[in-house]
Parts: sequence; C-alpha cells; structure tokens
Amino acid sequence: MQNSLITKKKENPSWYLICLIAFVFVDLVKPQDFIPGIRIFSLPMLLTLSLTFIFIIENKQYLKQDRGYTLFILFWLSASVSILYAYNNRATYGASMMIMWIGLSFVFPLAAILNTKEKLEKFFTAWLIANVVLALIVIKNGGRGPGGYMRDENDVCLALVMALPFAYFSLFIDGITKGQKFLRCCFGVIILVAILATNSRGGLVGLVAVVGMFTLFSKRPVKNGMTMLLIAAIVGGTVLSMLPEEYIDDMSGITDTEDSTADERLWSWSIGWVMYLENPVFGLGAANYPWTNHFYYQLSPMWEPGRRFMGGRAAHSVYFTVLPELGTIGSVIFFSLIKLTYNRCRDAKNALRDHLENPEYKKFYLLFNSLVCSLVGFLVCGAFISVLYYPFFWYLLGITLVSYSIFNKKVLPNLKK
Repeated sequence: MQNSLITKKKENPSWYLICLIAFVFVDLVKPQDFIPGIRIFSLPMLLTLSLTFIFIIENKQYLKQDRGYTLFILFWLSASVSILYAYNNRATYGASMMIMWIGLSFVFPLAAILNTKEKLEKFFTAWLIANVVLALIVIKNGGRGPGGYMRDENDVCLALVMALPFAYFSLFIDGITKGQKFLRCCFGVIILVAILATNSRGGLVGLVAVVGMFTLFSKRPVKNGMTMLLIAAIVGGTVLSMLPEEYIDDMSGITDTEDSTADERLWSWSIGWVMYLENPVFGLGAANYPWTNHFYYQLSPMWEPGRRFMGGRAAHSVYFTVLPELGTIGSVIFFSLIKLTYNRCRDAKNALRDHLENPEYKKFYLLFNSLVCSLVGFLVCGAFISVLYYPFFWYLLGITLVSYSIFNKKVLPNLKK
C-alpha cells in the first residue's frame, strides 16, 4: 500500500499538462485577440498564474541539477539590477518582469509537468499543432500574426522558422502511418507558406539557414544538398512566377546595403556597438537602447550631418540589443545560455547516434535535431530583429532543458547498459 501511495504521489495531476497545453495555444495563437467574448476571461493571466502555482507547490530539486536554470536566473538578475542605473528604468522594469514571468510560467514549471517521455511527446504534438494554427492565421492575415508580440511580420516569421524543424523531423519517426506522414508533411507546407507570406527578409535568411541544417543532418548531406538545390530551383522558379512584383522587388534588396531598410539596420547596429564600447561592463540597462541611442549616434562611423537619429527605435538585432543594454556581464550570460542549449542537444545526439535502430532512441535523436535547427533559426533571424525579451529563445531554452533532463534520466542509463 505504501509503495502504491508513493507512486501516486509522484504522478502529477492531469490538469498540469492541460494547463501547459492551454497556455501554449493561448500564447502562440492568441484566440483572445480575435474571438469575441474570450478576452473577459483573462485566459493569459489565469494560465500564467496556474503554471506559476504549479511551480511553487512542486519539488524544485531539478533547478539545482542543470546550470541552465541558474544561468537563466543570473540573466534575469542582470536585467533587474540595471533598473538601478537605467536612463528609463520603467522600460527596464517591464523587461525584467517579462523575463520573470516567462520563467515562472514556462521555463521553470516545464520540468515539473513534463516528467515522463509520454508527457513530453504529448507536449510536442500540441506545440506543433499550435504552430500550424498560428501559420494558418498568418496566411489568413496576409502575413501578420494574431496579436501581441506575434503581430509584427518579422516576429511571427521567427516563431514559424523555429517551428518548421519540428514538422520536418517528425516525418522520419519510425512507426507512423502513411496518413500521419502525409498530415505532418502538410503541417510543414503550411508553416513554409506562412513564412513566405510574412514577406520578412530576415525570416527568409533564417529559413535558408534552417533548410541548410536539414541537409547537414541528413545521412547523405552532399547528395541531399544537391537534390534540395535542384528542387529549390524548380519550385522556387515556379513560386517566383506566381508572386507579385512588389514582393520580389522587396526581397531583391536583401543584400543591397544602399537599400533604406538595410542601411537603417547597419546604422542602428553601428550605434549599438558605440553604446557598448562606451558602457562595456554593465551596459545602459535592459530595454534602454531606444531611449538612449540619441546620446551616442554622433559617435557612429556612419554618422554624417543631417542624418536622422534613431531615438525611440529598437536596435533591429538581438545581438546589438544585449551588448549595449546589458554590457559584457549580461552578454556573457546570454551567449553562455546559447552555448548550453547547443551543448545539451549535441551531447544527447552523440550518445544516441549509434542506437538509431531503436525507434524510441531515434525519436529522441530527431527531437534534438529539431531543437538544434530551431536554435539556428533563432540565431539567424534574431540578427535582424529585437527579440531579446520576447519568449522565443526562452521557450526554446526551457524545452531543451526538460528534453535533456528526461533523456538523461530515462534514456541515457539504458544506453550505458
């Protein structure tokens, strides 16, 4: 009887997973922004508080077992401490609170909820479906997202580029039926069409990088790379012939440094670099680039008399956001988190590489392939948009940490037998 009670105590209530999946759909799809009547229920707040409550009442031993959680807390602290010296400390406070709630409602409770392989698999199924629904909304809206931090075309494109690997690698799971494979193929096509619909230049570069990773991770990278290039030439030519001239003209300026958008990005990056050099240790404070760059723009090598300054505008890059705002200390923590995310995936992939004949092990191998490609999508797209305090990377971090934890506890011991 005692053993039975212990087993039941370890099994989380089913509503934990339901809350998490509901949170994913509400945060990604944002039905409260376009379905009348839902907003009065304050679903984002209720689900955020529910997941925070789960984190508070559950065992938190796992926070000590992976330094990824410690680094996340240190990053939040570096942003929070900057409230003390930031020019616009209200904006800094907002960024600090954003990171805190991302941690409390997703990064931290994730490990308490997804404590089995079965729950992890259900979560990723829901994650993929939510992103497909998001893609359908983007297509319906002509390239715009549903709302909130997903409204802007570039931001929602980043989310879709990061989601595409999960659809692609799910095609290679052993044991799925032809119908399931066809459905997942449709998921990938829907996400791909939505990415193109956003008309995002940075998103297109990220898409190319992610597809390149698909080729690199294939069994025959050279042969498959040549095949993809041939398919891209055929399909790309067909798609280009169907696109409006405005879209083609806009994309043709992606490598043109004289193009106004590209020039503005280079201009904002150069200011960000000067801001970092002037404040190299602690930075100017989280979310303070828009409010302080007008103090530094004349120090940029791109400045010339009469040039419009960037006051109130974002840095147009996650890298030129973290460097001037959080300085070397915050940047080292951020890039350490990126390295840790990659290392967790690499270590798991290396351990699984010689055991792919086992369907369960192969499923985990494909999962970590998806996470690496998603990270590459963020790193490339993030070079062109200011998304440091948005959930994109932090969600990926939390998902990677919990996936590696389950792999480490449930799979790795069997591999060593």
